[in-house]
Amino acid sequence: MQHTALIILAACATAGVATGAAPRPHIVTILADDLGWWDTQVHNPESTATPNIGALARDGVVLERAYTFRYCSPSRRSMLSGRFANHITNTQAPICSNYLPLEFELLSGKLKRANYSAHFIGKGHLGYQTTDHLPINRNFDSHAGYLAS
Repeated sequence: MQHTALIILAACATAGVATGAAPRPHIVTILADDLGWWDTQVHNPESTATPNIGALARDGVVLERAYTFRYCSPSRRSMLSGRFANHITNTQAPICSNYLPLEFELLSGKLKRANYSAHFIGKGHLGYQTTDHLPINRNFDSHAGYLAS
C-alpha cells in the first residue's frame, strides 16, 4: 500500500530585516509523493479544488520539467542533496532506504549560509542511523513530522 506523504521545506529570510535592506523572498518547497501532474487544479481545472496550491503556483515558480523517481525516499534524497539519487553512493541505495550520507551538504545548509532559517515539515525518511542524521542536526531549525515510512 502506498502512503501519501508531504514534505514542506520553508525558508525564511533572517538577515537584512534590521538593516533596512530590501526584503528577501521566503522560499517554500513542497514535495508531495503519490500526487500526479494532473491531480491538482494547477494543471487540471476539473480536479478537486486546490486553491492554496493554485495560489502558490500562480504567485511562484512552477517547475514543468522536473523529473523524479516514482518512490518517495530517492526523491527526498535528490531534492535535499542536489544529486541524482543513483549518485549518492558508489552503489545504488535501496529504493526506499533512508540513506543520505552526512558528508553531503543539504539544501538546508546552503540556505543557512545565505542567512535563511530552514524548517522541515512532514515525513523525514532521510536517514536516522544516528542522531546526526536527524533533520534538526542537518541545518534545519525545526522538524515537525515523523521519521520512517
